[in-house]
Amino acid sequence: MGFKKFEECFPPRFKEFDEARKYIENIDISNELTYEAIDYMITHKEYYFLLKNIILQFGDINEGTETFFEYLFSRMDKCPERNIDFQLYRKIILSKNQKLKIAFMHFVKKCSREFKEFAKELLNENNRHLKHFGFCILVSIPDDEEIKELLKKYVLENKINKHELEEFIEYVYFYGNKEDKECLKNLMKKFPEFKDKIRQVEESL
Repeated sequence: MGFKKFEECFPPRFKEFDEARKYIENIDISNELTYEAIDYMITHKEYYFLLKNIILQFGDINEGTETFFEYLFSRMDKCPERNIDFQLYRKIILSKNQKLKIAFMHFVKKCSREFKEFAKELLNENNRHLKHFGFCILVSIPDDEEIKELLKKYVLENKINKHELEEFIEYVYFYGNKEDKECLKNLMKKFPEFKDKIRQVEESL
């Protein structure tokens, strides 16, 4: 997705962190300066400060627009490295804001290999949202034999039995985002024994 129009409309204006931070601490998605402030934070590698405020203001409410969150994550020019950032990602996964989570999943797919170890950790969580999200991340990693074997082992050991896998498939469906069919298609390639159930869910999308 391209956001050239935003770049053309907003010439760089902020020179100091404190000039930009007030537009992140009090986000107004209709304010052009908010988008400039996002660009400033990305340029100056203030990822944690930016995402912390996004979660604080939008994590528990289903507000904001798809365009705003897509812009935010399209500007994220660096895949995750620090553990402190992964802790924020956990909060996004558990967020009540569907639009935020959908845009985040786009970012995850762009950096799926970098999310690999994080996703493996999520499989061991008791919280089903974290576990299912980790499973979906691993399903989306292309051409990785280790992950392919891990997922098969995970199912065969009944950490995800047939009922739980069906629950996961339904969870993906209820996510209600544009990536559902792609995730289900990847899942069917890795687990053809569940193709009938997956096709039923696909047809209902």
